[in-house]
Amino acid sequence: MSELYTMIKNSKINDSNSMEKLCEKFLPLIKKYAIKLNYEDAFNDLQLYFIECILKIPLESGNFVKSDYYILSYIKKSIYFGYVALSKKIQKENYRNILCENDYTIDKIFYENNLYVLEDELFKNDIMKILNEKEFKIFIMKFIENYTESEIASQYSVSRQAINKTINK
Repeated sequence: MSELYTMIKNSKINDSNSMEKLCEKFLPLIKKYAIKLNYEDAFNDLQLYFIECILKIPLESGNFVKSDYYILSYIKKSIYFGYVALSKKIQKENYRNILCENDYTIDKIFYENNLYVLEDELFKNDIMKILNEKEFKIFIMKFIENYTESEIASQYSVSRQAINKTINK
């Protein structure tokens, strides 16, 4: 058995020295992705993904005993997927921050027709500048009230294709 295999096996039984050695060994890879993420706690978050990865490695599989290649590949892919997950999370947070900076805040929450309707006057005014009244009503029904295109079409007595065309427009 290889030294890497032994360190992982020992880490799984709570040997802190083995886990520290593994963290040191994969420090450059973790730093590489932390720099790409470019936020304060990126390194710590990736290191947490790394530790979770080590604890989840299926050492019982025959391939992991044969060669370090399989272990290294598994770890590299796990850290990469951790990087992808964190970058998506950061993108969502940045998007929310942009909306908040533009004063798109929820002004009212009220109960109407058994649905919670969120009304944001600034957003509504901006959308009304782009869409006509019918397009705006279709937009609200589709994306806020979650009606299907068929349901909207039946209310307007038009085909589903006409509603789909309006939404795509």
